[in-house]
Amino acid sequence: MNAPLNPEKPSRGTVDWATVERTLVKIDHLSPTFLEMNVLIGGGACYFYRQLLIRFDDAAFPPFPPNPEHERLWLSKDIDVIGTPKDEIPAELGLLPDQDGNCFIDGILVDSPDVAYMFDANMARSTALRAVSKTGGASFLVASPALLLREKRALLNDLTKDRPQDVIHAETLERSCKMLLCRWLEKRPMDRQTAVSWRFLADEVKEYASDLLDDPVLVRRLKSAAEGLKDDPHGKSAYHWVKHKVLGAAPFPAQPHEGELQQNPENQKKRPGLG
Repeated sequence: MNAPLNPEKPSRGTVDWATVERTLVKIDHLSPTFLEMNVLIGGGACYFYRQLLIRFDDAAFPPFPPNPEHERLWLSKDIDVIGTPKDEIPAELGLLPDQDGNCFIDGILVDSPDVAYMFDANMARSTALRAVSKTGGASFLVASPALLLREKRALLNDLTKDRPQDVIHAETLERSCKMLLCRWLEKRPMDRQTAVSWRFLADEVKEYASDLLDDPVLVRRLKSAAEGLKDDPHGKSAYHWVKHKVLGAAPFPAQPHEGELQQNPENQKKRPGLG
C-alpha cells in the first residue's frame, strides 16, 4: 500500500470547485474504478451545479451574483462521495488512513456518509449525471440536482441543524433543476440520451420538488419547447409529460401516447449526461 499523498490534516473550510476538480483527477489516477463506483454529493456537488449555472449563463436562471459572504459559505471542509463505505476508501485508493481511519489527498478529506440524510448510494447512482473535469479529463458521477435539493430542504427544515450554506445550496439546486429541464428540452435535434436524462430529472422534480413546476417562467419555457416535440421520435415522451403533468393537458391537442419512454431496466442502466 502506498503512503498518503499528503499526510497533513485537511484545510477546514477552504475547498472550492478548483480543489474538488483537482482531487477528482488525482482519485482517477489512483483508482480508475473509484469514480465509477461513487457519486459526488454534498457541498462539492452543489459547487458543481453552481459552475454549471455560470457556464450556461441562462438569463432566466442565473447563478448568485458575487458576494463575499456567499463565497465564504461556499467553501467546504471536505469532498463527499457516496458508494464506497467510508472505512474502505483509503484501501480503494491505495492510501494509508490516518489514526482515525480518514482518507486525505493533499490535505483534503475525502469522506462518505455511507447513507446520506435522505438517500443512499443506490438512489444516487440511479439518476446520477456524468460529467468530465475541465482539467485532467476525469469522468465522474454527480448526484442529480433534484435528489440533492430534496436533502437540502430536509436539512433546512431540521431545526436541530444550523447550516447557513444550505440556503444558497438549495437555491442553486432549484435554479439548476429548472435550467436543465429547459435546456435539455430545448435541445435540437433531440436524441435518446437527452430524452432519458430529461425524463429522469423531470420525474424526480415532480416527486421531490413539485413546487418548482409552478414557476411561470419555467412553465412557459417547457410549453414552448415541448410543442416542437410532439412528432419527434425521441421527444414524444417529454411532450406528453409536459402536457399532462405541467399543463394539465388543456393547451395541447390530444395525441396518442406513442413513443412513451418507460422506466425499464435498460433505461435505468443509461445514466443521464450533460451532453
